[in-house]
Amino acid sequence: MTTEEFKLFIAAIRTYYVKENLFPNEQAISLWYRELQDIHYSVAETALRKWVSTNKWAPTIADIRATTASICKQSIPDWSEAWESVLLTVRQYGTYQPVEALEALDERTRSCVRRIGYNNICMSQNISIERNNFKNMYEAIVARDATEQLLPPSLMKAIADIYQAEVLSLEYDVDE
Repeated sequence: MTTEEFKLFIAAIRTYYVKENLFPNEQAISLWYRELQDIHYSVAETALRKWVSTNKWAPTIADIRATTASICKQSIPDWSEAWESVLLTVRQYGTYQPVEALEALDERTRSCVRRIGYNNICMSQNISIERNNFKNMYEAIVARDATEQLLPPSLMKAIADIYQAEVLSLEYDVDE
């Protein structure tokens, strides 16, 4: 969203919520823009309209990002649908084609299956244990992805940079 579009956006928020003291100074406007600039204006406007239609109070940055994410997010299968695809893949490919089986799964499901072990699932004597492990892993991955989807790219980069700096500093500490 451009700065001009953002000015329209905050004008809309102020208009919808006249009684609230929103954006009291330039610093507040600047901080809001920094956190929302990665969102396309039409999507932000739609999110605001959705928010206004269902809430009495002015949105926070987190509310705008969450509403935007709810509008834009792809349909993610729940863990039971993903597990069903694992079972279908096991039936189709068996233990002799593990590479092809993993390629047939979506990324989240594939990640969980790799952690458990494709052959462990195929050969399991108690599939309910594998199912429970899969469920826990899958739900954790979906929750992590949902949180990451809410974060602006600039914040994700800052977090990655900090993490990278920490990893490098740990490597140097070990070498010394």
